Amino acid sequence: METNFFTIINDLNLTGNLRINIILQQDKQMIVTVLLDSSHIKDKAASMIVPLVLRGASSDLDAGFFKEIKVPLHNTTTLLQNLEAHEKSIENAQKKSRQELEKQDSLKKEKSSKQKKFDEQMKKVDDLYKQKKIGEAIGQLPDIKQYPEFEAEIRKKSQELRSQHNALSLFAADEEADPVTDTVEDKQPSQEEMNDLDEEEFIDDDPTDETAPF
Repeated sequence: METNFFTIINDLNLTGNLRINIILQQDKQMIVTVLLDSSHIKDKAASMIVPLVLRGASSDLDAGFFKEIKVPLHNTTTLLQNLEAHEKSIENAQKKSRQELEKQDSLKKEKSSKQKKFDEQMKKVDDLYKQKKIGEAIGQLPDIKQYPEFEAEIRKKSQELRSQHNALSLFAADEEADPVTDTVEDKQPSQEEMNDLDEEEFIDDDPTDETAPF
């Protein structure tokens, strides 16, 4: 005998496992329970779905079975699909949240490592400055391209060092230059100057000098 029972079941377009349980009664009545399996759904709401229960003679069930189960099973399918989608969205959100936390943790560690390297470099700069090696200190300043987040601090330190360096350079230049001073001193005549003076006196005493008195 041919039957189209399974064809009709297939045409219902249900999702999941359909469980049909038939209990035969002594009075030739039947109790049929129909339930879409929701064991794969973690949401506790799915466990609250109870099976459909139909009672009647075989002829009654033949006439109205699919009519009775079609709408409830469609509603159950929709509910289970929504619950499953909801669970997946939660899992995705949790996964993304973990990834974000891991990313933030990684960035934090990277930032901490970079901060440590920057601080070490700036300590070298300060040590050189204390040793008055300002030119070397300027050369040890961190590269802004490698530490863009510390640009303001690097520029400030660079300006301070260069200002000190320029001031020291000017001071050194002033020390090397000979100061020009004008002083008035009493000079003692040299021996040659003394001889010249004696000769002039001798010439003035010449008796043939026209200007000498008779």
